[in-house]
Amino acid sequence: MLFDPKPKRRREDLFDFDEEFSTLKRFLGQHLLVVTGLRRTGKTSLILTVLEESNTPYIFVDLRGVVRSWRDLYEVLSGSLSEFMSRISRFRGFYESLIKILSIIRGVYISGVGVEFSWGRDRPLLTQLFTALDKVAEEHGVKVVVVFDELQRAIGSVAVALQNAL
Repeated sequence: MLFDPKPKRRREDLFDFDEEFSTLKRFLGQHLLVVTGLRRTGKTSLILTVLEESNTPYIFVDLRGVVRSWRDLYEVLSGSLSEFMSRISRFRGFYESLIKILSIIRGVYISGVGVEFSWGRDRPLLTQLFTALDKVAEEHGVKVVVVFDELQRAIGSVAVALQNAL
């Protein structure tokens, strides 16, 4: 759809990104991949379209709102992980393994496909969350991509913790 400001997720809605699409798709399995460019040029649409078109399981963490506190971060992560859980719930084995491992992490609460985090003193460590996700993905022969959109908007100790967890 032309002139819709929301990020695109379908190839036919992505305009003039054929080379970038192919390049990103080729590097998709790398441990760390950074997509840079000028603001409002379609980076988010490119990323989401490549992920959707390649059927790659992904967690999209939208940091466009300013993330200043642990509460802000864990609320965004909760929404992102809940949306991911909803999308993967049809893959029973992977889904159930992920629920099982997440539910034993201090400060993680599971209800249905919803995931909530404590953001106070007993908040889960980011490294614990990513390690748990990696472990389950590896056990099931799956690579899960975690996208941090607008990572530069995280500030202070939250930004440092996010960068260190990567």
